[in-house]
Amino acid sequence: MNDNNFKKEKEVKSLIAMALNPEILSNLKRLGLNQYEAQAYYALTRTGKSSAGKLSGLASIPRPRAYDILKKLVEKGFVAEQAGRPAMYKALKINEAVETLKKQRAKKHLKELEEIKNIGELLKSKLTNNIAEKEASGENVWVLKGREAIHSKIAAMVENAKKHIIFSTTPENLDEKYRIHSALLKKAKKRGVKIAAVCPVSKHPIEKVGKLFNKKIPGRAVLTDNQALLFLTNNKTPPEKEVGLWIQNPNIISMLRGGFPKI
Repeated sequence: MNDNNFKKEKEVKSLIAMALNPEILSNLKRLGLNQYEAQAYYALTRTGKSSAGKLSGLASIPRPRAYDILKKLVEKGFVAEQAGRPAMYKALKINEAVETLKKQRAKKHLKELEEIKNIGELLKSKLTNNIAEKEASGENVWVLKGREAIHSKIAAMVENAKKHIIFSTTPENLDEKYRIHSALLKKAKKRGVKIAAVCPVSKHPIEKVGKLFNKKIPGRAVLTDNQALLFLTNNKTPPEKEVGLWIQNPNIISMLRGGFPKI
């Protein structure tokens, strides 16, 4: 390497070292890159393109690991590779890398959801009977925490309802419940289940499946046959802190039904 090239590389290396912004590296790591991958990608954004050997010095990464680090960056969609001896590497624009990452994460997420569904179906027949026997043996009052768990319970209540489904809620929460559970509510209607919502609004899409009573009842609740779900927190509570009281008690459900319009 002649003196001019050596001097230029030294200057580039010095600029990269000076510009290694901890915030940038931290955010790259939040996207799923490890420390060396973040340093390598950042260095490539500064140099344009580089071989693995040269980049190891510029990015302060171990030379023996440089090829593996760049290979991972290519797989993750942050870097493009040009065949040759030596192979050359170029950083892709961050917006392109982010789009690739989003697609990869979405695909992985869908695969994980499918696996969860399959495991649930596998366990369903083995566990349901035991749970059903215990639930039928007495009166039950349980606390549910987190909006996801609460909506899962509402879905199960709607899916198993045979006679009626009643919602008492705010306009905003009625929108959310209908958006999440509309498909199950339509199926329930086809089964002959009577559906109603008590909410201070004059019109709502829920009228496609049942009755709407423009009335305000204190508290939020869902009633189906001999089950009830009472919301113990207000509608401004963060999703992870929302709390619901799930009740399986015919006497309590009968008492609660007395406060609702007949459907």
